[in-house]
Amino acid sequence: MDTITHMLFGIFIAALIAGKLGFKNLKWPVAAGVIAALAPDIDIITLLFSPGMFYEYHRVATHSIIGAFLIAVIIAILFSRLKKSFINYLPITLLAVASHLYLDFITSTGIQLFYPYSTARVALNMVPFVDVYLLAVLAAGIIFIRLYPAIGAKISALILIICIAAIGARIGLGVIADAKVNNINDDSYISPHLFNPFKWAVVNEQPNSYILSDYNLLTGMKTSASIPKLNDPMVEASKEAKIVKTFISSSTFPFAVIKGDTVIWHDLRVSFDGSRGFTASVLLDSNLAIIQERMGL
Repeated sequence: MDTITHMLFGIFIAALIAGKLGFKNLKWPVAAGVIAALAPDIDIITLLFSPGMFYEYHRVATHSIIGAFLIAVIIAILFSRLKKSFINYLPITLLAVASHLYLDFITSTGIQLFYPYSTARVALNMVPFVDVYLLAVLAAGIIFIRLYPAIGAKISALILIICIAAIGARIGLGVIADAKVNNINDDSYISPHLFNPFKWAVVNEQPNSYILSDYNLLTGMKTSASIPKLNDPMVEASKEAKIVKTFISSSTFPFAVIKGDTVIWHDLRVSFDGSRGFTASVLLDSNLAIIQERMGL
């Protein structure tokens, strides 16, 4: 899920329970909630070392049960040195970190929840990476809390209930869409539309191609394109790049596009046209030797 949604969940969680934990002022508990809600994405620092390392370690250790628990404990310890005790902060940081894991779990990329005991990614893939309706509800909640701070806890409770209900409704629609799509084309993969909660992108993998469709719960299925799996020397050469190996291993439907001397890898799980999601690019010379490899977005 996007950074703003994570941050706002941290604010509302802290505002909801801070009073029950003995806080008279929301400054420090909200700060703790926001930092805890964002902290699992600290693994983004792997980008400083290499794109391949980012693909390999993003949403792994810091997004696991063990990693999240340790993050919550560390943040609670640090804030306990400012005001109140460790026990006062821990419920806030635990819930905020848990919200981060849940919001990432319901998107397409998923998380390695049981790392290091399992490297399998778990992903519900029922909510888009950025849910504009969720953001609108959260933004409205912030406005109401500013207008009526005396009932901030009640407003926070209402906003979180609405968000949970909205996520539940979207998941319910996804379950229905998945069942209907697989009745039409067995073994198809669906991905939620950014704006339309009744519309889903559909990928059906064939031996030599991917069949792309749009499914609308109200109007049915519409096939949009067929993308061939390229069998080209440049594509095969690009697979020797470390970043491509890592990208392919973490992708659901990797496909390559050749542009001049460059091979660009996309994942149909998140992008039909290459306009969304991370990519892995490899620049080759005339002898198909790798000159440069890089990550894109």
